[in-house]
Amino acid sequence: MYMKKTLAFASATLTALVATTLVACGDDSSKASNAEGGSLQIGSAETVDDLPNCTDKKKGEVYKLGDDTYRLCLEKWTPVDYAAETEEDLPSCSENREGQKAYLSEEDDIYTCENEKWTEDKTDSKQESKDKPEAKDDDSSSSKDDSGDNGESVESKDPDSSSSSRSRSNSSTNNKNTEEPEKSSDSSTPETSTSSDPQITKLTLKTLIYDSDEVVNSLFSSDGDHQTSCFGINSGIVKESLGSDKKPEFNAGNSNATTCMVSANNFNTLFNYAVGMNEISRYDLQMSLDEDGMYTFGPDNFFPIDSKTDDDILTDLSPNTCNFCRTLRKAEAMPPWKGENGIDYQYCNSQGWFGGVDCDGLFTDGTTPEVWDWLSRESWKDVTHNQQFCMEMNGSFTYKADQVAKFFAGGDLWVFVNGKLALDQGGLHMPTPGYIAMKNLNTTYGSDFLKESTDYPIDVFFCSRRTTISAFGISTNFVISQK
Repeated sequence: MYMKKTLAFASATLTALVATTLVACGDDSSKASNAEGGSLQIGSAETVDDLPNCTDKKKGEVYKLGDDTYRLCLEKWTPVDYAAETEEDLPSCSENREGQKAYLSEEDDIYTCENEKWTEDKTDSKQESKDKPEAKDDDSSSSKDDSGDNGESVESKDPDSSSSSRSRSNSSTNNKNTEEPEKSSDSSTPETSTSSDPQITKLTLKTLIYDSDEVVNSLFSSDGDHQTSCFGINSGIVKESLGSDKKPEFNAGNSNATTCMVSANNFNTLFNYAVGMNEISRYDLQMSLDEDGMYTFGPDNFFPIDSKTDDDILTDLSPNTCNFCRTLRKAEAMPPWKGENGIDYQYCNSQGWFGGVDCDGLFTDGTTPEVWDWLSRESWKDVTHNQQFCMEMNGSFTYKADQVAKFFAGGDLWVFVNGKLALDQGGLHMPTPGYIAMKNLNTTYGSDFLKESTDYPIDVFFCSRRTTISAFGISTNFVISQK
C-alpha cells in the first residue's frame, strides 16, 4: 500500500494527530497506579449525566463512559488522554501528541504535551473550577451521594471549552490543528485491544455501493471516450445542503453541474436505485489505528466489488440486477505521491480548509500538477477490475474543536458534516488530497454550527466514474459511529 507515500501530500506542518488513550499501569486492566501505592480506580457510567458528584472523596478517580470517553475527577469532571503515576510512565511528548492532557497522580495535577515536553497545565483547571463552581454538588443537593445516583450533567462544563482551548480553536484558519481530541463514540463493530489499554484499534464502517457502468449510464466514462470536459476538480456540482432524503442534490444553474451531470435526473442515478442502471450492495470499510494515532483506510487502489455475485445484491434496495454493471475494465495501479522530496503540495481548499490551494481545474491527469511518481508505480498488465461505481457512507461523531479528517479520492468526492458541505471535490479527476479541520466549519457556517461534545452526522459520497485508476482513502483522529 502507498500509505506512507501518499499521505506525504500534506506539508510537514500538517502533523498527524494521535487518538486518545488512557494509559493504565499495574496488573489490573481496570486500574492505573497512583502515587500513594493504592490504585486509581476506573469506574464506569453510561453518560456524563450518570456520573457521580465530583467530590473530595472521588478526587483522582477516572470514569469510562459508554461512548468510550473518559473523565477525571479533580475539582470537576475533566477529560484526559492519559493517567499515570509519574511523568516517566507517560509516552514521549512528540509533536504527534502536542496538546494532549495527562493526569499524574504523584503530582495530583494535569500536564500538557507542549513543544515536545510534558509541562504543568497552564490553564489551572483547578482554579477555574473554584472560580466557576458546578451548579450542583453534595452541599447543595441532599438527594445525591457518592453512589452516583442522580449524578449531575457536566457536559456543558467540558474544560476543553475553556478560554485556553477556545483561543486555540479561534486561531488562524491556516493553522493546522494539533490538539488531540477526546475519543468519541464507538463504531458499530469495533475491535478493541485486549491489553490494559482500552483504546479502539479497528473500526468497521458499513457503506453502500451503487455499481453501474458506462454502457448503461453516460455519467461513467473510460478515459478519452467522453466526458472530457468534466476532467479535473469541478466544484459546485452539488448544493451546499443535503436534501430531505439525506442525499446530495444537483446544483441547477451551476456551470460545472451542467457540464458534468447535465441534469438532476442524471445526477440522481448515482446515489439512488435506478432500474437497469445500477445495483446496490454493501461493502465493509475497515479502518485501523495507525502509528500516528489516525483511524485510517488506504489510500490505495480501491476496487470493493470485483467479486460481487447475485447473492450480494441488497434486493430490498435494488430488487433487480443490472446486466452490464459488473463489467470488468482494464485498470492501472495508482502511482505513489512524490512526497516531501518532491513538490511541496498543500491540500485543496474547501468549506473545511482554507490553508491550501484552489484546485478547480487541477488533477485532470498526472501532470497537472506534477505530484505523481509515475516511474515508481506498480506495473499492471492486462489487469481488469469493476471500476465504475459510487459509494455512500453515513455515520456520526462527537464534535471536538481539534478534530480533522483527511481524504484521498480518485473521482467525485463530497463530504457533508451536520448536513452541510465540508469538502467539495466533484469531477472526473485523478486521486486528490482533501482535508477538513472541523472547527473551520464554524467559520464557514456560523460560530454555533458545531458545538463541543455534541453528536453530528458525517456523510461521505464518492464515485469512481472514470477509468483507469480507482483510489480512495480516509483518515480521521476521531471515531465514526454508526447505528
